[in-house]
Amino acid sequence: MRKFLLLAGLIGLVWLQVSGAPGTVGSVPLLTASQRIAPSAIFPSDSGLQPSMATVTLTLTNPRQVTPLDLVLVLDRSAGADLAAVRSAGQAVVAQLGAQDRVAMISYAGEARLDLPLSSDLLRASEVIADLLPGEGSDLVGALRLANDELLRSRRPQAARAIVLVSTGFVTDRQAALAQAERAAMLGIRIFAFGANGAPDEHLLSLLADRTGGTMYSSFSEQGMAAFFAQLSRQILPPAQITITEVLSADVDYRGSEVNPPSSVQRLNDRSATLLLWKVPALSEGQRWQTIFTVSARQAGRRSIFSELPLIRYLDREGVFPQLRQITLPTLRLTVRSVPEVAFEFGPARPRVGNTVIFIGEPLASSTVNRWDWDFGDGSSGSGRVVVHQYSAAGTYKIQLKVSGPFGASVTLTKPLTVSAPAK
Repeated sequence: MRKFLLLAGLIGLVWLQVSGAPGTVGSVPLLTASQRIAPSAIFPSDSGLQPSMATVTLTLTNPRQVTPLDLVLVLDRSAGADLAAVRSAGQAVVAQLGAQDRVAMISYAGEARLDLPLSSDLLRASEVIADLLPGEGSDLVGALRLANDELLRSRRPQAARAIVLVSTGFVTDRQAALAQAERAAMLGIRIFAFGANGAPDEHLLSLLADRTGGTMYSSFSEQGMAAFFAQLSRQILPPAQITITEVLSADVDYRGSEVNPPSSVQRLNDRSATLLLWKVPALSEGQRWQTIFTVSARQAGRRSIFSELPLIRYLDREGVFPQLRQITLPTLRLTVRSVPEVAFEFGPARPRVGNTVIFIGEPLASSTVNRWDWDFGDGSSGSGRVVVHQYSAAGTYKIQLKVSGPFGASVTLTKPLTVSAPAK
């Protein structure tokens, strides 16, 4: 993990970012949202049966990760460079890289050479740096050309790309060197230059860095390295001013919340619906926010609990200018089980052993009954709205009628029935 993180600042709503920074950070979304309901079937709120409430869980997550880096170390091993200081600078940079980063190694004296293509093998990079040997001449132009070529050849769209140049700044063709800096700028590559001896050509090194949006440091230091990584390893500003709007259907009631309740709950008179509104200031990288609330319903049937699709709006501050974005969530469906309302009678009211007793079930109001199941209390049973039964022994029996309605709802009614001995 990198030790140096950018402390990003805001002026109003504009993100302060280093000139030339990449405009995207890969395909990772800035904000994700999910919503679920459990249980998915309940009874009407006035039925007296359980469960009569359902729990809705809405979760927001900011899954952003720190930008991976693709770095090319360009190290000067010419006679004018302090090779021990150059090696030390290279090793310090490699030590700050993480598993998501890649590094390439280019060294130069009279000729530039690619010592290590872009690789996540940081141990190998450290070994290459340790094996650097001094040479004569200074092919800085060739080294910059190789660095641009390597970053172009092995490009990762989601990675921040940079050249870390540790150099005396000595070059025979300044215009050719500046041309490579212009090429780097066109490719979205920044150059960060560190002096490789006590008297580097700071003017040239500054020009190389400035033309790419990078920075020049007269010598390598921990402070300069921290600033360099801060510019490259900036963390994404979190989504801000998050608002969540959910409108419950007319016969769905909001019953309360113990986890992040809505900022406001408003009854919409024109539609007899309930508006729920949440406001979340911001969501940091890797942070999860959740609200849990309960609802009930008054009418049986299968329905969406929302009259409109839930909507999440937030401010994306990743670019130079903030953008208002939104996420539309799918609706949640809830089954409200219909509870049948029935009654039953039997006759004769005081039967004797051997008499045929008629049992009749009657649906009340507009209840729909899918099934009628009878228990005659003597171990026998029957099914249907109208059934008959004969008892073989006198006694008092508990008659039970279980009726089942749509969506699996059922109710059981009980009455006693006394059967007398047969007449003599």
